[in-house]
Amino acid sequence: MLATPRIKLTPVAPTLGNPDQVRSEETTIILRKNAWDWGDTDGYTIVVASATPGSARDKMEVLNEVGTHLYDIKNRISVHRTMQGKRDQHEFFEVQNEKTQKVTTDHESVMTGWWKDTSGTRRFAIKGNWYKGEAVVWLSESNHPIGTILTADSQEGYQRVGGETKGEEDYQVRVAPGVDLQVFAGICIAAETILAKAAK
Repeated sequence: MLATPRIKLTPVAPTLGNPDQVRSEETTIILRKNAWDWGDTDGYTIVVASATPGSARDKMEVLNEVGTHLYDIKNRISVHRTMQGKRDQHEFFEVQNEKTQKVTTDHESVMTGWWKDTSGTRRFAIKGNWYKGEAVVWLSESNHPIGTILTADSQEGYQRVGGETKGEEDYQVRVAPGVDLQVFAGICIAAETILAKAAK
């Protein structure tokens, strides 16, 4: 299979999110799906997410590498098509599935959302086939790509870490310089959760 051409991720300015959680270079983060443990390819933990007991995946708690609570991800009023990030009782990001039909691995996804930080509210879109490593996250106003989804066989740039993955590492995400990695990971977790629910 031919690899999808690699999209260039240029720095985002002003910084999107917390300046303390951005990097000056492009970063690849890895989703270990079973544990919701996100780390970069150098082995540093970005976030750890876990489902709240009794909630399945309707609500998840997101922690940093030392176990400090960062924010929660939850369904908006139990609507499976929309998930929100909430911190200090305030929503600061949202992801919504724009397609209503059942999702399969052959379908392209279209999700939209917003991300609120000190610079204001930034809108984004996630378009392409998530499961085939062909999805891209774009800032809507500028059409600036801020992240891409990678899979092992369908896109350039996938980095195998620690030999065989044994099914633990389903995909990786390239993130543009200037983007808060902790929040971007949560947005991707929310998006994947929405798609997983739509596939049922």
